[in-house]
Amino acid sequence: MHDAILEVINSYTDCQHDDQVLVQPMLQDVRLSGVAFTRTLEESAPFYIVNYDETGDTESITSGSAKKHKSLFLRRDAKSSDVSDMHLLNVIEAIKEVEYLLNYDALDIEFAVDKQGIVHLLQVRPLATAESRVPGLSSEKVLQLQEKSSEQWLNLQAASPQIKGNKALFGIMPDWNPAEIIGTNPGQLAVSLYEHLILNDIWARQRAEYGYKDVRPQPLLRIFAGKPYIDIRASFNTFIPKVLSDTLSYKLVNFYLDWLEAHPYLHDKVEFEVAPTCLGPMFSKWEKRLTEEAKLLDEEITQLKQGLLSITQDALTRTSQYFVDLDVLKKRHDQILSNEILSGSEKIRILLENCKEYGTLPFAHLARSGFIAVTLLREGVEAGWLSADARDGFMETIHSVSHELSEDAWRVALKDLSWENFVLKYGHLRPGTYDITSPAYRDDPDLFLKPIVNNAHQPKHMSTKVENWHGEKKLFFSNLRKIGLDAKDDDFERFLKESIEGREKAKFIFSRSLSESISLIEIEGKKYELTPNLLSNLTLSELLSAFNSELPLEELTKRLKVAAYQNQQMRLLSHACRLPPLLCSSLDFRVFVSSEEKPNFIGTSRITAPVVHLSSNERQQKKLEGCIVVIPQADPGYDWLFGQKIVGLITMYGGANSHMAIRAAEFSLPAAIGVGEQLYNTCNSANSIELDAAGETIRILQ
Repeated sequence: MHDAILEVINSYTDCQHDDQVLVQPMLQDVRLSGVAFTRTLEESAPFYIVNYDETGDTESITSGSAKKHKSLFLRRDAKSSDVSDMHLLNVIEAIKEVEYLLNYDALDIEFAVDKQGIVHLLQVRPLATAESRVPGLSSEKVLQLQEKSSEQWLNLQAASPQIKGNKALFGIMPDWNPAEIIGTNPGQLAVSLYEHLILNDIWARQRAEYGYKDVRPQPLLRIFAGKPYIDIRASFNTFIPKVLSDTLSYKLVNFYLDWLEAHPYLHDKVEFEVAPTCLGPMFSKWEKRLTEEAKLLDEEITQLKQGLLSITQDALTRTSQYFVDLDVLKKRHDQILSNEILSGSEKIRILLENCKEYGTLPFAHLARSGFIAVTLLREGVEAGWLSADARDGFMETIHSVSHELSEDAWRVALKDLSWENFVLKYGHLRPGTYDITSPAYRDDPDLFLKPIVNNAHQPKHMSTKVENWHGEKKLFFSNLRKIGLDAKDDDFERFLKESIEGREKAKFIFSRSLSESISLIEIEGKKYELTPNLLSNLTLSELLSAFNSELPLEELTKRLKVAAYQNQQMRLLSHACRLPPLLCSSLDFRVFVSSEEKPNFIGTSRITAPVVHLSSNERQQKKLEGCIVVIPQADPGYDWLFGQKIVGLITMYGGANSHMAIRAAEFSLPAAIGVGEQLYNTCNSANSIELDAAGETIRILQ
């Protein structure tokens, strides 16, 4: 046993138990401490997981009070030398030595490292879940999939000719953030629907039409070990104005990639903190960074500024056509569903094609305009052109789908609107928008919609903050004109309002066609004895091909079930893999440190309340009134929560400009959006929480 790695001091009191070796020390000068697992808890997958805190408190991890909690993930077949931190390396070596001495590799170990670098083992016990709960899941398969994903990452470093940039980074949250929309371990159907409707072509087409670089044909989504990642290099290319030269484009993309790699915690805030995508009141901060850090010439920064000014100016007059397209989608949607001649499979195909052209494309345009609108308001406050109260007052004037839902619920309560029409209008919504296993509101209206009516109240009058907006907006608009934007006051306000409202309206409208398509897929699937769970593990192309095939039903049923089972097994295997939210190196497939995310806090109040956790497919009735609700994703399908009289909201994933961030701001609801997996799990197991949006802190009370 190596004394430099593991030291058991004679003065400790050794307590022997049947299932553990316990050492009770009184340690001084602790540098870091924590708990290590030699396999994952759920699947017993082959990873060392070291959860640690660097505050010197030896009980912070076990008690859940750690404020700077980090986790090291190391593949069991990786080299210890892959761990760059010497103290963590010593912990890993100590753990391996204990495994060797005990001839057992499923352990739960509490440890501390003193300031001399000596590792002290405080407690060692066997993991309660030593065996995998997933039948047929082997460590070898997990390691093979991780390694195959690493090879795929290397192959994707070579860019297509239309893509600028020397390296490719991949993340679960930038741009169209799949972690927020379809989750980190989605089924094949959800992935393929998201790709078909947006991420294969629509995303790039929208950017090109808006005035950015055209990178088609270029998919935005890549799958590593079954987990969806955004190609960040491709994304950054489409944030470059099309008028810029290839030389300047290369410089900008490479700088943005380098900046994100150096500041990985910004992966869910790239459009606010990494790459400028429009001209706002605080463009000077970008000029400073690009001059001092990127070493761009003055004329290059001027070119970028002029390009972004042109895009921002054009955005001010773009919204009207998008609403026309959405009206086309609504009409075609009804025509398709009422057509008694079309087959179910043909309805699915046409609904989805119309959804692309007249739904997700205008939605993508309105989402881009909405981002510009939020940037102008946010930077207006930062620049001192607008007070935070005035900005919040403007947000109170936004009449979103969520507000309309609350108002309609009040009308139902007053008998001014029938229950049937209420369900008809909102019944297509799903907590998991792309997930066939996630029920539509109409499938269980008593769960999703009835509580909104039961808790409905007369719409609130706008606060005095709206007066702040009306009193300050003239100066705000005047300052916008000083940076080069040409519009009248009414046109500025109309753009801000229509863009923010419009993107949510567009999402509501296109999700209707998507939801109906999913329902039709479920109906067609019954012909092949396919449950929603089996259907979720088949791709859209597999299903449409089968639905239109002339092969015997029995043969197709057999093929589809085999494919669904195989994909289901791969999904279980994917769930056992461990990858960081941002992939910057092939080393990330062997070892990475996951730090606490910096949440996007919404609101200025502090509340203390009980915690209720809801999964994406939650159907059990729970009392939500007066509670802080914890959900995995900032998905629009959770809009029903705003009718439940909740007092706070916490999500694992979601950016500063995500759907739920906007909704929380509109309803003045304290929220922490995108807290990250570690803090989310801590909140998930808590009974009560203090959510201090103003102080930007979350405290676990019990």
